[in-house]
Amino acid sequence: MCERRNKLVSTAIAVFSRSKYTHTAQTIMVNGVMCIIEARVGGVHIIEFEHWKQKYKQKFEMFDVGLDEIKFESQAIKLAGSGYDILLIGSHAHNAIKKGTQLLLNNKSKFTCSELTATFLGLENPHRYRPVDIYNYLKTR
Repeated sequence: MCERRNKLVSTAIAVFSRSKYTHTAQTIMVNGVMCIIEARVGGVHIIEFEHWKQKYKQKFEMFDVGLDEIKFESQAIKLAGSGYDILLIGSHAHNAIKKGTQLLLNNKSKFTCSELTATFLGLENPHRYRPVDIYNYLKTR
């Protein structure tokens, strides 16, 4: 799931990545209730989908990616509560400004939204993905 937002951080991500897609999140069923798991400033959280829609009022697109539900739920519960990797966001911004550089400061116990999504999708080097990369990957599957 990729979304477009109109906040300061989202605007910065859109500028640096040259994309209107600035965030990714995943739906997950928890005790029969549809929820969202996502990485935001503050860490990786699980929130009820309806509450998330009301709170953030974001435009989004949903993709059925065909994940193994049991494996995904187990992995999601394990990663909930992890920190947010603000240094990786800074690295992506640095690389966008200084063309040709590949500085990626990655804390393996913290996540950005697209890094979390890439991890769930089983993609190699999940820290290299930005929201636009996830969107493009899902559109071509």
